[in-house]
Amino acid sequence: MDLLKGAGVVAPQLARLLKDRETRQYKAQEHLIDYLQERGRLRPGVDRTAARDVLWSLTSRELYHLLVIERG
Repeated sequence: MDLLKGAGVVAPQLARLLKDRETRQYKAQEHLIDYLQERGRLRPGVDRTAARDVLWSLTSRELYHLLVIERG
């Protein structure tokens, strides 16, 4: 994934592959957010879109890299 990210600068088709992967991950998490919302498990005042954004960011490859690889 790091290669795709770097190569995307000079090869737009590789940048699109990475973007497509991120979009699929975001869409796949929709079911979990719906499940939580249906059961009243989202914090009051947090809408479905905001919950998806938080989940997506917390499960990102970049955050994993920063916390696990960089910080151990």
